[in-house]
Amino acid sequence: MKQKTWVEVSKKALQINIAELKTIIGEDVFILAIIKGNAYGAGIETTVSATKSIVAWFGVDSLDEANLARKNCQNPILILGYVANNDAAEVVKNQFSVIVYNYDLAVALSRKATAENPAKIHIKVDTGLVRLGLWPEDAIILVKKISKLPNIIVEGMCTHFAKLINENNVEIYSAQLKKFIFVVDSLANLGIQPKIMHAASSMSAVLYKATHLNMVRIGSALYGLWGRESLLKFMHEKNNEFNLCPALSWKTTVVNIKKIPLNTGVGYLHSEIVSRDTTVAVLGAGCYDGIDKRYAKVGYVLINGKRAKILGGITMNMCMVDATGIENIKIGDEAVLIG
Repeated sequence: MKQKTWVEVSKKALQINIAELKTIIGEDVFILAIIKGNAYGAGIETTVSATKSIVAWFGVDSLDEANLARKNCQNPILILGYVANNDAAEVVKNQFSVIVYNYDLAVALSRKATAENPAKIHIKVDTGLVRLGLWPEDAIILVKKISKLPNIIVEGMCTHFAKLINENNVEIYSAQLKKFIFVVDSLANLGIQPKIMHAASSMSAVLYKATHLNMVRIGSALYGLWGRESLLKFMHEKNNEFNLCPALSWKTTVVNIKKIPLNTGVGYLHSEIVSRDTTVAVLGAGCYDGIDKRYAKVGYVLINGKRAKILGGITMNMCMVDATGIENIKIGDEAVLIG
């Protein structure tokens, strides 16, 4: 059965993006591919199958996502989000690594682990994001306590940057990185040296080599996305040959076509009055399918490679677009919503 609206994911684009990132990151730094949120909508199974041979690690938000990823690969998997104490047995059994920022979870993991199958944890240091993790001094205290627990390995240390560049494109990441390195060095002086250090997400990995350490977490860039346009501009000023391929496209179907004269109202309450004789294409996707109502009257789609403005409001399962001037348009044609 043909769907009215669907998503397409390019495995080749995912692979091209990893190859492009490696030209900047290098082969000596591990890549942890972020596949949380159903791989940013691209699908965990699809993304894992396309990249498991070219990335070292996968990062997920939850135990459920970790289990789904494990069905498709044997790569190390790091759970970046919340893990409940009563999930410790499943975490250890499936050999997942987990972010730890409280002693109770470490104790629960230690109790379920064995010498043959130890629990592996990454200590999260909050250097300014004010999210998960402990302040630097508290992180040092926690690691010292955890290091005395049996059957537990402090495999990694990590942090996450709150800011990379400000509105004037001035680098401001260094203060957070210094706080993180302070924790790493302090623990090394105590003889505690986790083997994996990671701080960089996509943008810092691309922009600032100093943040690479020995693993980077690649999320948005894997899918060919950028956080905001100013970052893309700043990046191209530093390396104009670096380009990513969008991996995901979202399409729908033209389900009806009609011609209307000048000054005809379109949609509920006639929320838009056309200013010319217009060819209207009705599309088989609406707000239920995920088109944000804020795109009404201002958004565009592509039909046969040409832009078509959304007319009037976006309804539950349909929306209307101005297809005037698009030659040979017919019912059943594809319209690209994202691509």
